Amino acid sequence: MAFHRSVAASEVDLYVRISTTATWRGNVISVMGFDHAGDVFIWGKVSRELAQEIGRENDRLDIIGRWQVSGIVGWAELSDVNEEITAIGS
Repeated sequence: MAFHRSVAASEVDLYVRISTTATWRGNVISVMGFDHAGDVFIWGKVSRELAQEIGRENDRLDIIGRWQVSGIVGWAELSDVNEEITAIGS
């Protein structure tokens, strides 16, 4: 269960951007979100060969643009997960 609370802007001390990346099938991709079942929503640029393979075999992923992929993979398929937190403004 997630916890959410709205606060007034005057209560905010620091704005941050959180970006998460991971390696999937040898390609660094962005992790956009995940759920409790272990599904991870990804987006990123992949090799031409992988894009062609995905187009033939996977109904949970879509090829967008030339070699970009978006969709859902299992958490176990990812490695080298990295989260970066960057302060925005002051």
